[in-house]
Amino acid sequence: MRLRGDTRGRVNQRHARDVLASMKGYSLACAALLILTGCIASPEPSTSVQSIASPQPLPSATPARSPATGAVVATSFGGVSFVMPASWQEVRPRIWGMPAGPRLFLSNASITDPCAVSPRGEECWKPLAELPPDGILVTFTSSAGLMLPNPSPTPHEIVVGGWCEEMGGERSLESSFLPFAFSACLRGPEFATNEALFAQVLSSMQRP
Repeated sequence: MRLRGDTRGRVNQRHARDVLASMKGYSLACAALLILTGCIASPEPSTSVQSIASPQPLPSATPARSPATGAVVATSFGGVSFVMPASWQEVRPRIWGMPAGPRLFLSNASITDPCAVSPRGEECWKPLAELPPDGILVTFTSSAGLMLPNPSPTPHEIVVGGWCEEMGGERSLESSFLPFAFSACLRGPEFATNEALFAQVLSSMQRP
């Protein structure tokens, strides 16, 4: 009977070991299955490549604006009111004699009174030594006795000569509006802008 008991004990021990072994194997298999399932069910984060848009061209720079030719200032002289470009200079020369002579100079160049200290004849008509390129000099002259009434002054071209030619002028315009005559001495190479500005000055003239 003891032998049988020992034998039964060994059989039970062997059976227990077999059960444990099988359970261990089952556990390992389950763990492996879980790991495998996890790998399949939880894919690695996708690394989708986003297309990189080509850089858009920058807006073209707006050219900086030059001083507008329409920018004007209002002024008056000898009972005549008018407008002139804001960038122009105005010089009122000293009056030395009558009846004719320069009464007012307008220019887009730097000018001064040519006869501020003493009268010097023809030199009093030249408020600068030489017109710069694209320069203009407008001269008001008091010579009412030589003009007919002109309600709407318009410029017309005349032959270049005298003080205008001496200053390097290449084109000359004139007009009248009582009590003044006007002359414009222009130097190139570009004439159209200054011609238009001279016409603008004339067209703006009014008397009270």
